[in-house]
Amino acid sequence: LGVEGWRRSNEEAPTGGIVHFGAHIIDIMCWYGGPMREVYAQLESRIIENDVGSVLVKFESGTTGYLANLMTTPASFHLHVMGSKGWARANGWMDTTKVTTCFGAGAVEDGGGSVKEIELPARDIYTQIRTNDENFAAACVGEETYLFTPEEMAHTAAIHEAIAKSATSGLPTQV
Repeated sequence: LGVEGWRRSNEEAPTGGIVHFGAHIIDIMCWYGGPMREVYAQLESRIIENDVGSVLVKFESGTTGYLANLMTTPASFHLHVMGSKGWARANGWMDTTKVTTCFGAGAVEDGGGSVKEIELPARDIYTQIRTNDENFAAACVGEETYLFTPEEMAHTAAIHEAIAKSATSGLPTQV
């Protein structure tokens, strides 16, 4: 916990762990749900400043979501998408190779349905970071289109600003 830097600075990262780990989940949430319209955030300081965060989300589409972040626990991601006909879940860190799905009769109503596990190609975190960096570099010289548009990047920044404002005010905040 003695590591210093912008991620541990309330001035540089006023949403604590949400700004660095949650940023990736926010991008994924927007990929599934579209642009966010409103956030309602709480931040707590247990071990270090703003190490616990939770955010209720309303998307422009009417979909709702929830983001939680614990900055001082071992790194782990859990993404769970639920819909009217079933659900899908990915557990683990960035080297996750399995997605569990449940669709069919009773999947939503009573926990029934057909559960399947989908095996994804294994990729370590360094390969993922390198792939992103290579895509970004190629986009900078006009050889490829970058994964995220400038508008999407600006929207993610606006979401973080709204999360910080909501956590300070204690009120739901428009993005």
